[in-house]
Amino acid sequence: MSWRILPRRTRIDILRGILLVGLAAAAGVYLTAVKPAADPLGDPMETSKLYQRNLQMIGGTANLVAGQINDGIRSLGSGKGLAGTLAVLTLGVAYGFYLVTEDQD
Repeated sequence: MSWRILPRRTRIDILRGILLVGLAAAAGVYLTAVKPAADPLGDPMETSKLYQRNLQMIGGTANLVAGQINDGIRSLGSGKGLAGTLAVLTLGVAYGFYLVTEDQD
């Protein structure tokens, strides 16, 4: 099925639906996100300066940076970070739909 044969009004309604559902889901996740429980054992070892230095000494700076990137990506999959991820993905999908269905006049 070609999206370009749909009337312009229908394509706009589909685009609005994508935005409404996606951003509502993101808002719902944001509002219901709970703060993670504190670590009962105290500060995790991964955040200590000694661990960071040893990681850099053994694996080099690239290993240290890779660990930090991994932690950043992991934080996007839960809580309020997940809400932001959903919002950005929704905007990306809506923009992609717009580009695919755009009139070529």
